[in-house]
Amino acid sequence: MSIDSYIGEWQLRGYFRSQSIAELGDDGPDYNAIDKWVCGNSFSEIEKMSMASGLTLTIHENGTFNEIKTGSPKIEWFNSEGILDETVKTFDGKAIYIGKLVSLFPSGIPSWATPEEGIYGISCRYDDGDTLISDYLFIVNDQLIRTINTVSDEEHLYRSTLRYVKSTS
Repeated sequence: MSIDSYIGEWQLRGYFRSQSIAELGDDGPDYNAIDKWVCGNSFSEIEKMSMASGLTLTIHENGTFNEIKTGSPKIEWFNSEGILDETVKTFDGKAIYIGKLVSLFPSGIPSWATPEEGIYGISCRYDDGDTLISDYLFIVNDQLIRTINTVSDEEHLYRSTLRYVKSTS
C-alpha cells in the first residue's frame, strides 16, 4: 500500500473515544506505558463506534490534507494546540506516509511544541511537555480509520477513533 490509497475526500461515519490512566510509580510516570499508548492502534474499537458525521478529511496528491466541518460533529476533539474541546476545530497540514500508515501533522505548530523525531515509536504531531498527541490513518476494508492518541500530564490517556468512508462524488 502507498499514500495513493489515502488520496481523496473522506466523510466521517463513526466515532469512539476511550481513556485510561497510566500508573505512576515511585520513580514517576511509566514511560513504557505512555509510549505503548501513543503508538497504539484502535482496531478493537472499530466495532464499538457510534454513528457520526459532519467532518470531511481530504488528502491531496501533493501530501497535504485539509479538514472541513460539513455539519456539527458530536465528538470530543483535541485541536491542533492539544486542547480538549467538545467543538471540532479543524486544521490543515501535511499527510506523510510512514511505514504502513499516514501520520497527520498540522501546519503552524510552534517550534516549542514540535515533537523530536525518534523519541517515541511513532511520529507525533504535538508535544508541549504537558500534552503529547499522535494522529495517524490506516485503511481497513476500504474505510479510513483515524487514531488520535493523546497523553496529558504523563498520566491521562485518551484515544479517539474516527471512521471515514470515501466520497463517491
